[in-house]
Amino acid sequence: METRKDLVSECIELEITPDDIRRILRWFMAMQYQGRLDWDDLLIAERLKSAYDLLVNMRIGS
Repeated sequence: METRKDLVSECIELEITPDDIRRILRWFMAMQYQGRLDWDDLLIAERLKSAYDLLVNMRIGS
């Protein structure tokens, strides 16, 4: 299982910013509101939220 640290490392390597993740999460929220997500989608959204939190905390700490 991938850890949160692995996910953050991938985001950094792919140059994915917290703003990118925030835009994706807004899309997930819109799809959830419309009832168009299944459990796997919600798990992906949760992983993205964790990565977002960690990336933001890393930026604040730098």
